[in-house]
Amino acid sequence: MPYKLSLFSAIAINLNIMLGAGIFLNSIPLAKYAGGLGFMPYIIIGILLVPLIIAMATLLNYNEEGTFYDVSKREIGPLFGFISSWTYFVAKPASAALMIHFSTHLMQQLFPILQHISSFTLDFIIIGIYVSLNLLNMKIGRAIQFSFLSIKTIPLLFIIFAGFWFFKFQNFASINFNLSGVSMGLPLALFASSGFEATLSLSQHIKNSKQNAPRAIIFSYLFAIFIYIIYQVCYFAPLNLAYLTSIESFNGIAFFIQSIYTNMHTSLQALMYTCIAISALGGAYSIIFSNNWNLYTLAHNGHTFFPQLLTKKNQSGIAYWCLFTEISLCLIYIILTRANQIMLQQISAFGSSIAYTISIIAFILLAFKTIKKNWARIIAILAFINCLALIAFCINGFINHGPSALYGFITIQILGLIMYILMRKSPSQKIPTQI
Repeated sequence: MPYKLSLFSAIAINLNIMLGAGIFLNSIPLAKYAGGLGFMPYIIIGILLVPLIIAMATLLNYNEEGTFYDVSKREIGPLFGFISSWTYFVAKPASAALMIHFSTHLMQQLFPILQHISSFTLDFIIIGIYVSLNLLNMKIGRAIQFSFLSIKTIPLLFIIFAGFWFFKFQNFASINFNLSGVSMGLPLALFASSGFEATLSLSQHIKNSKQNAPRAIIFSYLFAIFIYIIYQVCYFAPLNLAYLTSIESFNGIAFFIQSIYTNMHTSLQALMYTCIAISALGGAYSIIFSNNWNLYTLAHNGHTFFPQLLTKKNQSGIAYWCLFTEISLCLIYIILTRANQIMLQQISAFGSSIAYTISIIAFILLAFKTIKKNWARIIAILAFINCLALIAFCINGFINHGPSALYGFITIQILGLIMYILMRKSPSQKIPTQI
């Protein structure tokens, strides 16, 4: 019998993604954009996503195999199921690519000898290691997830406790509040907050998924949002604001340590860099671990080229060609964007928002046709409005930072739709499930 993930394991996977690199990468940009209000984007996104979280959890309660594809196909139709799952599948590797590149940057700071090697070469090496790790069975994958999650608590707790200890109240004077910059931080907060939906990719691999999958979404989301807000407040509190504008996002931890200590503590910085690098790697691992099943679902339903190939599994039950395809996307994103943080965050956030929106449209139909209760109708409408707001935030980000990433993303979507149309005309049938 295939190994099934427990509720705690599902929560760990979600948190590994949500508390991956985004919370650390966003520290400096949010501080620059909004100053002492840098925590506000997390509060706004946190509130905006509440109806969406409830809707997603309810969808999973009504759909035992609650993947992006299944919930949308059941309520709207296979085309929307395809768009939802395909969009998420091609967008999420951008997050993994950013996390991997962030970790290589930190490792190069830790070990100067690595600076003689291109960071992109190191990215490719790490991705190669990830291929090997993700070919292992889910039970081993679960152990890896918990290892990553344990290590990432070290830098989080350090920033939070040090921030309270060295708190500078003058940093939160009104002169350091930039309300207009809060909107610019919303796509970054959305990027960090995504990850709870990994449960939709893995729902068929979770024990008692009808009950545990919704719980995994709600518990992981509430915990992560709380940590985001506390972390950003504590990060900004002791900073030396005179030097903030000259600091790059990848150097946020070093700047924090320099702000609280007169003399540089190289050992402490090395420990933080090590833990954060591992945290970023853990987030990337969790994305790759869960996301390839979205492509598997599409292939299983005959919507991709070479469906028989993509649905093949190794002895550990891993769809290895789906994994290779996902890894290839990571490499493509790193090469084409040169691992640009903003572009990769925009792609991931925009793709996730589209997948959310289609899922919420499915929930609207479920609420009005099946549930037929006022609370469900209200949640459905609010969630849909919030999804439109998230898409608007993402488009605003493309306008502010350039539309190159948007054009590339639209191209991938068009290619996906062409594939869907061609496979609809093909005589191929749904692929039998492999045990």
